[in-house]
Amino acid sequence: LYCETPGFPGVSTWMSGFTSILLTLRLAWTIMTIEIVYHLGNSMKEKRQTIQKGLVWEAVTTATNHPNAEQIYENIVLKHPSISRATVYRNLNMLVDEGKVKRIRVLGGPDHFDRTLGNHYHIQCTSCKQVSDIEVFGDIDFSTKNVETFGYILESYEIVFNGICPDCQKKHAAQRQ
Repeated sequence: LYCETPGFPGVSTWMSGFTSILLTLRLAWTIMTIEIVYHLGNSMKEKRQTIQKGLVWEAVTTATNHPNAEQIYENIVLKHPSISRATVYRNLNMLVDEGKVKRIRVLGGPDHFDRTLGNHYHIQCTSCKQVSDIEVFGDIDFSTKNVETFGYILESYEIVFNGICPDCQKKHAAQRQ
């Protein structure tokens, strides 16, 4: 800002410097305001997601079976009707990515989730699609000396056995009679 003030030499320079300071302060204030809003928004979002992730974690860890995402959603929505299906699915994926929950991929059905992270195997009922743990006596060894990987480096493997669960066996037997 240029201001011609007769009888006061240097005032225009002073006004110019003052205007620069004001503009700098305004820019700094704007940036600071944007940062505060950004951080508040993110911390609120993180808190909300932490609560939602906690609900998903609780649903998986208190389940007595290996639920799929839809079953987990249905369990949570009973107590928290405002939670969305997408939120449950997103938080399940985050828990899997963080290594807190294990994803069990099955053929012909949705993924199931397991709170037990150690090495163990699963069996899926071919009738009702329920997934359960199975105990394997002895080691199943798929090291590179026992498997032709055709150039792949073997990092891990998953085995899901298939069968008919005791409940479905009873249903099938009752239907036959």
